[in-house]
Amino acid sequence: MGVTTATVRLPLPWKGGQDKFFYWSDENPKAQVLVGPCGTKVGKSFGCALWLAKEALLNSKSFCVWVAPTYLKCKIGYRYLKAMLDIESVAKCVDGLLEIRLLNGSFIKFLHGRDAEITIEGEAVDRFIIDEAGKINKQVWHSLLTTITQTGGIGIITGTPRGFNWYYDVYRQAKSGNPFFCHVTLRTEESPYVKKEQIERNRRLIPKALYDQYYNAMFISSSSVFGDLGNIWDETIVIPEGPVRFWIHPNEAARAMDIIHGVDIAKKRDYTVFFSVNTRGQTVGYCRFKNSPYPRQAQRLQQYLKSYFNKATDNLVRYDETGVGTALGDMLADLDIDASITPVTFSNRSKSEMVTRLTLAVEQQWLKAPRIEQFEHEMASYEMSVTKSGLHSYAAADGEHDDIVSACMLAVSAAYQHSMAEEAEKMMEEAMGGSLSIEDDDIIEYAKAGFDDENFFEDGYDDDKDAEFEFEGTYG
Repeated sequence: MGVTTATVRLPLPWKGGQDKFFYWSDENPKAQVLVGPCGTKVGKSFGCALWLAKEALLNSKSFCVWVAPTYLKCKIGYRYLKAMLDIESVAKCVDGLLEIRLLNGSFIKFLHGRDAEITIEGEAVDRFIIDEAGKINKQVWHSLLTTITQTGGIGIITGTPRGFNWYYDVYRQAKSGNPFFCHVTLRTEESPYVKKEQIERNRRLIPKALYDQYYNAMFISSSSVFGDLGNIWDETIVIPEGPVRFWIHPNEAARAMDIIHGVDIAKKRDYTVFFSVNTRGQTVGYCRFKNSPYPRQAQRLQQYLKSYFNKATDNLVRYDETGVGTALGDMLADLDIDASITPVTFSNRSKSEMVTRLTLAVEQQWLKAPRIEQFEHEMASYEMSVTKSGLHSYAAADGEHDDIVSACMLAVSAAYQHSMAEEAEKMMEEAMGGSLSIEDDDIIEYAKAGFDDENFFEDGYDDDKDAEFEFEGTYG
């Protein structure tokens, strides 16, 4: 047996933010849990990694866990800690298992999904991180609470707020003065990684509820990207329980107006979805299926329009031409379809525009739809993320589908824009006795709001600013 001393250099946390994570247990020795809701791009995961690295180094033979909702989220924490600790005389990192074993006997395990709950229940946890807590099942927290109550373990619960769930409950307990907890809130405006003008521009562009959640780290009643979905359901329409693959509005008059059809084509494991909305905001048709060859998908769209929307004043088909969608356009051109066909390329910019219009349609209760279970689930699960350059990205949560949302955005964004343009034109004609072109309408300019590229902000090491911690490790 030999004893060696190694010097580990850790980057300093930025003052006024990450240092609140790094030093929390020193400044609050009686608390066992720090609850830290954060805005986007404040470097919370990096700050948590710094704290966990310090604790694992200075507390030999400690069992540490990092819990995140998905494997990819776990890898973020693992990557940070590996960069800090992957030194031959200090630790051994096992990439395939997401494990780090320190020579002082400490062990760091990264857990996600069902594995987190099962593993935590059978272990005596000394230090922990729960990252993106709003997306993690409350049973994980209950299991962890049981073990740290026995061991006296300490840790951090953090992430962007997401509705009123268990994460909100523990934050409320911390705010009320429960000595078991302490708390800190970091807003994006405090971060050195995002330009202030970028934050201000996004504040003007995105809905207030989203801004408060993602930038001000506030818990809001509805965590959906699109706001309070309770505003859109037409409860007069009775929908059977379980999966609904096809639905047509029973009122023929609602299907005889101008109709915009959003079409999202299946790619591998995904679903093909038709979503139809008239210019009054009524959802008038829905179809969802999979495992169909592309020519058959085009033929089904042709039959869908011919059978149920042949009396529409005008039919406009908007389809996602990204990837295989280009082939669909060629197939539709060869079919006898009584509709205007418009391809739409999905990008961060175009998605942001469509999300903005769909959100406005939901907030203003303009959109009405039957309460189809899978549609509601996809709308509630759709997520916004913010890149390091401050740009917005929209997609389904990991492991979820967003085919219905994509088709819905294609249809509703155009229908809503058309409706608002007509309303604005009527108002201006009444006020001025003239006409107003769509291009001159401020409402449309707002609906077209996009995002420009910004410089890349790197969140990570600063080689010129290092703190040193020493520990003694024992060779076996």
